[in-house]
Amino acid sequence: AEASQQWANWMDALQNQPALVCINSVETLQHLQTVDQRAISRGNFSLHDNITLLVPGERVTRAATAAGFTKIVTAKDATDHAMLEAIIHTVQSTHTASSTGIRHD
Repeated sequence: AEASQQWANWMDALQNQPALVCINSVETLQHLQTVDQRAISRGNFSLHDNITLLVPGERVTRAATAAGFTKIVTAKDATDHAMLEAIIHTVQSTHTASSTGIRHD
């Protein structure tokens, strides 16, 4: 119950701002599915348009897609290096797409 309340508080604080959530395994994804009461009540995790999941490989990507998540960044593997590399690439891509001529290094 505490995890559910913490997740709900965090989602309320986000107010639809973009967020990156690191999911390290299918088990972690399953735990998220049990604590996200709003999505459970709607039977749909795609309602979280502001949430991007960072996952460590194709197996977790498939599980997240099956759960209804639509924004997923897949790292090459579960190592810290690969996960950080995926985050950096995602942030740089986002900044490049929204840039007004300013380079973000």
